[in-house]
Amino acid sequence: MGKAKELNYINLAYFYIFSPNNFFHIVNSRKDSHKIAWLVFAFILLISLCFFISISPTITNIVASVFQEYDLKFSEKFNILILVILLLLGTVQIVATIFTSFYILHITSILFGGKSTARQFFQNYILAMIPLGIKFIILTLFAVTIGSDFSFSYIDSLNKSSFSLLTNLLIDPFFWWSSILGCIALKESHKLSYMKSIMIISL
Repeated sequence: MGKAKELNYINLAYFYIFSPNNFFHIVNSRKDSHKIAWLVFAFILLISLCFFISISPTITNIVASVFQEYDLKFSEKFNILILVILLLLGTVQIVATIFTSFYILHITSILFGGKSTARQFFQNYILAMIPLGIKFIILTLFAVTIGSDFSFSYIDSLNKSSFSLLTNLLIDPFFWWSSILGCIALKESHKLSYMKSIMIISL
């Protein structure tokens, strides 16, 4: 691990996929890890907003149909307003979700005997969320190529039961990938056992 500084991003990507334990060891030994973590946070936020932009045509059509149902005039200017609202709400939702879940996990880990600082755990926590960023990239590409209706249906919960939503989550490979990385991140940051890490993530 003394050669951590000499590792390039290709090596880090290899460890991230095939040897997460070594990846987090390397990350924790680098002085610039917090900078990398904030770049990853910005990447996740940016790609999430791209996803919201990609599904805006479907949301615009839904709003337009509501206006039509009540015999209201739908102006083209509403398209810009809807897009701005989507970006604002998307930013608030992503930031609030990330930091709320981070603090809950960090505080719970400390209660279970964790030893990490908030700064160290944050960098590992954010890096464990990269699979979710990859998922939003794929959904955005689907929206651009197949149509925004397809990608919007992924987050549309109006016509789905709670059981259906839970089933969709449990068969999501990116959810499992991120969850496994989250357990390893907890273990490496807070020096917890795998059993405690799994319990905290599950809770």
